[in-house]
Amino acid sequence: MVDRWTEANRTAGYYVVLKVFGGYRTCANQPQGWHQYASSLDLQQGYSAILSPGFYKYDADAPVVPRDLDRFRRDALTVATSGAPFQLLVTYNEWGEGTAAESATAWASQSGHGAYMDVLHEVFTAHRR
Repeated sequence: MVDRWTEANRTAGYYVVLKVFGGYRTCANQPQGWHQYASSLDLQQGYSAILSPGFYKYDADAPVVPRDLDRFRRDALTVATSGAPFQLLVTYNEWGEGTAAESATAWASQSGHGAYMDVLHEVFTAHRR
């Protein structure tokens, strides 16, 4: 797969970032970056760091990752200080998986952006790269 993307990108000049898989670090050909799509904090050293406000699929009986603003703040700090070139949020408004960070009545804030976005603003402003 990496070879196919490398070949397809030979003349396009895009920055290719692929999703990790078992053994991705030992591939003979490497894209410019790797990321993981995970339901909670994930670090791919030297490539990416992600965080999520929670994970609760619409059809599940219980959350995989319950919403917890204190945990989210700790995870945001880990991501902001990771040094990873890609620092990602899963997700801004994926309501079907319960990962939305955009404002909602359940976590409204004085700023109007919502508690999760307020945490991101606070933490990432304090740890600018």
